[in-house]
Amino acid sequence: MPRPWTQRFKRTGDFIKHYIEEHRTASAAEIHQAYSDSIREENTRRQQHGDRQLLTKPTYHSIHTYCRILTKLELLEPAGEEPMQFPRGDPAALAFIDLTAGELRVTHGGIRRLLRLTPKGQAETEAWHNPWRALYG
Repeated sequence: MPRPWTQRFKRTGDFIKHYIEEHRTASAAEIHQAYSDSIREENTRRQQHGDRQLLTKPTYHSIHTYCRILTKLELLEPAGEEPMQFPRGDPAALAFIDLTAGELRVTHGGIRRLLRLTPKGQAETEAWHNPWRALYG
């Protein structure tokens, strides 16, 4: 008999699709954070039921790669950019060098690139399950 909680958990591509459907637009960083949180919750459920088989969290790079491949398959498309700002004292903030108008400026922020579903992405189902197979055949 299958464990009841194993049916709830989605594949990475399916999670990305459902997350963007719920939020309309999202960045790879947002998707990564939400997917990592859902894996953490799933692992907590599994541990409560005595299951030793836990899921590993994806790296940001793997989610970014998924998003890039889904964009190549025309399932996702760029939806704009938003500036990100970090507090100057935040140790996680990265300093970005900006060379606009010949001036050297260091800013504490970056650009968040948003993605949204395309009409093809809303209709397609198989490519979300295995985007590598759909792209490279």
